[in-house]
Amino acid sequence: MTTRRFARLRLIATSLLLFSIPVLAADDGDQWEVTTQMTVEGMNMNMGGQTHTVCSPKEWTQPPGGASGPGGECSVTDAQRDGEKFTWKVNCAGPPAMSGVGEVVREGDSRYSGSIRFAMDGGTMVVQIKGRRLGSCTVAQ
Repeated sequence: MTTRRFARLRLIATSLLLFSIPVLAADDGDQWEVTTQMTVEGMNMNMGGQTHTVCSPKEWTQPPGGASGPGGECSVTDAQRDGEKFTWKVNCAGPPAMSGVGEVVREGDSRYSGSIRFAMDGGTMVVQIKGRRLGSCTVAQ
């Protein structure tokens, strides 16, 4: 995998988790510190982690921190909550085109952890996600 393609994958993964926070009417939400770590199976490279602060609705109807991509490039389907577990599917037009499944498990009201596993030409990318609640916030309109 070329350095250029690797950089593009990193940008897409970051965008998936940062720029797609659900847009809702003003409402009380939870402020989360979200840490992500991306790996590409078969590559022996440390891609470093990233930490962002996001405001999400208290009741999740979309993945925490978002996973639908900027500009409509990716779409979330089959988002479901079963107790403390939240699962979803994501499809991205690309380039590179990829599809994935995500799962996070809440640990009470203060933490969550999980991953998104993407399949694409040339391999599999896994994004590990950890969230820590920092306090309350107002969800953007």
